[in-house]
Amino acid sequence: MSLKNTILISDLDGTLLPHNKALPDEYISAIEKFRQAGGLFTIATGRPIQSTMRYIDSLKPDLPIVLYNGTMLYDVNSDKIIWEKYLPDCAYEYAKTVLDNFPDVGAEIFTFDAIFAPRTNKVEKDHQELIKVEVDKRSFDDIPKSSWCKALFADEPEKIAEVIKFISESNFTGVDFVSSSSIFYEMLPPDASKGEALKMLKKIYSLQNSKVCAFGDFDNDISMLNESDLAFAPQNAIPGVKSAADIVTSKSCDENAIAEVIEYIIKDGI
Repeated sequence: MSLKNTILISDLDGTLLPHNKALPDEYISAIEKFRQAGGLFTIATGRPIQSTMRYIDSLKPDLPIVLYNGTMLYDVNSDKIIWEKYLPDCAYEYAKTVLDNFPDVGAEIFTFDAIFAPRTNKVEKDHQELIKVEVDKRSFDDIPKSSWCKALFADEPEKIAEVIKFISESNFTGVDFVSSSSIFYEMLPPDASKGEALKMLKKIYSLQNSKVCAFGDFDNDISMLNESDLAFAPQNAIPGVKSAADIVTSKSCDENAIAEVIEYIIKDGI
């Protein structure tokens, strides 16, 4: 079956990538099989450009990639930002309020050029080592106050639940928040999401007549699944994402779930 005009957009962590963050050859082979059948492949990740680029030579995305959980479309081939949204100035005070009230919570502030880590706890330290990124550990007060792509708070799940409750009761306006894992809670520009970025990708590249398959595992992927024509979730996805998906694979991200997705698309179409 020809997959002309078929797009597959996949989350990275917990979906395409196994938990050890290495990208096995058989995963890459599955994507190449999809491409050879005529499909176009790209990714949508919460990651910054700095920790995403290590996978680009292997994945060879055919379309711009979604970064920072939907605040940016970036064309790796032309090295250009295609579309972007940034947090408003009030995000600085919101982040400061959270950190003042939770002195043990880790934090990262992302601009396109740098990752600032004004406070590193064990969760944050383990995360930095796992994804192999270099961070700027200057104090929060010394971080530039503009052009933030997103802000991330990190801690054990029970502490992040407290952070989420505090933020929900604080009535922070003009920004959005999303969970990207059980240990991360993120502040994004208003109306920024993977789904919105996918919508902009289709608009900018006149892909409205294409069929889009999306693949994701966590809360930050639901908007993308909802924006797609056919939504997949791996076996390890959280319950809410499985409910949002049309198809849940029998395999997890550690078992080459992406190959199962691609086999389904090739066999049954969309």
